[in-house]
Amino acid sequence: MREAVEALRKAAEQGEEAVLARIVEIEGFSTRPGDDFVAVDSHGVVYGSVLAGLGSDELRSAAASLLAAGDSKAASLTLDVGDKDAVSAGLACGGRAHILLQPAGVIPSQLWGLLGSRAPAALLTREDVSAAVVVDRDGKAWGSRDGNWPVEDAAALLVSGHTGSRRLETPEGSVLVEAWVPDPRVVVVGTGELVETIGSQVALLGWEMR
Repeated sequence: MREAVEALRKAAEQGEEAVLARIVEIEGFSTRPGDDFVAVDSHGVVYGSVLAGLGSDELRSAAASLLAAGDSKAASLTLDVGDKDAVSAGLACGGRAHILLQPAGVIPSQLWGLLGSRAPAALLTREDVSAAVVVDRDGKAWGSRDGNWPVEDAAALLVSGHTGSRRLETPEGSVLVEAWVPDPRVVVVGTGELVETIGSQVALLGWEMR
């Protein structure tokens, strides 16, 4: 996630276009087959991985089409992976992934700052309109406030301490609520034979060690 967040932060600072993409639903896969956060810049560079890299070309093409259309609404992409390709890419089995793509300019830039500083953050998206809201763990919100946004639900999802997503119904329609909670960071002080062993265990969990 760090690489994608940094790419989106730089794009926002430099006034460049970029796309945020993430898997919002999977079918068939035994495990989540990609990063929770992927960015595609205006040059077609993909930061992060979807479907262990198998979906990079399709993702790049879909992002380019979204930017070329100049539409600030979200777009969707469905990718199918057969068992043979999945296994060759290190996935347990094949399946189908539904991906949501969103112009980064629609998203309040506070999201990049929160995630870049390893702070929990949530993104609320109405896919049928060009509107989004960012929420922190304390319930502070940035972005479009027209209509009913489930800010309290987003904050509660962050307080639960787990990365996840859900769709909530409001009078104005469905809202996708996505919460990102940073993985624990392990700090090892000193040296010794156990350091390498601890590092191996931390890596298996997908955590960061310093």
